[in-house]
Amino acid sequence: MSRFAPVVPIQIARRLKEIGHLGGYHLLLAHDVVDKPETYKEVYGDLDHRTLILDNSLVELGRPMTFEEMQPAVKLLNPEYVVLPDILNDSFGTLDLAEEFQREIAHLHASILFYPDLAGVIQGRSLSECMLCARVFVKSLRVDMLCVPRVLVETLGTRVCLVQMLGERYPDIPIHLLGFSNSLLDDVNAARKLGVTGIDSAVPIRAALKGMSMSLSLPLFDPGPRGNYWEAPQEFVESKLPAIVHQITTYRGWINDAYS
Repeated sequence: MSRFAPVVPIQIARRLKEIGHLGGYHLLLAHDVVDKPETYKEVYGDLDHRTLILDNSLVELGRPMTFEEMQPAVKLLNPEYVVLPDILNDSFGTLDLAEEFQREIAHLHASILFYPDLAGVIQGRSLSECMLCARVFVKSLRVDMLCVPRVLVETLGTRVCLVQMLGERYPDIPIHLLGFSNSLLDDVNAARKLGVTGIDSAVPIRAALKGMSMSLSLPLFDPGPRGNYWEAPQEFVESKLPAIVHQITTYRGWINDAYS
């Protein structure tokens, strides 16, 4: 069963936790955890039966974080997975960064109390290049999870074929979908493939804050720029909380996520 991880500002995460809708599957942005450690520890530190993926914040920072930069967040929350650095559409550059990241971990190993599993982000400009990237991740770099980013919907036309091939070839490696594309239908179809543990996104929440509703009948769905999403005032969030819960519940229903 695939699950949905809402990517939300910590003030929204806290309210979702209080009303029982935060769920047990999470993707957190490492740079924000480092910036607000006490609040993240309060919200995510005592969750039971969780899966927590710590993302490298490539989209938000314009570059992936190094392990040394992510280490405070790793020590704070003991995530089940840490996302290796990647470069959009560049499989060879991504693999080079991932290998360097692993060497960095090995160098710092003595000072790490908790050693997380690693998630490799598949990149490439064709289906065959993406599968080659996945093979190196699994066979050479020995990653514990494969991530399929949203950019591949634009690059390949869909994530469904790649996800299906990964599930068939590497049935013991969990697959996570990084973010929503502009095609909700493709995202849902990919998320329901065998081997996919979940998908993350801020889109349902951002849509709710803007008074928009998601629908699988729309060929494309884009809630627009993020704007001040991460600084949304608490009073405004509170007024939109029913809509946020509705949008999250709707998407979870589409992928049969019981949010446990």
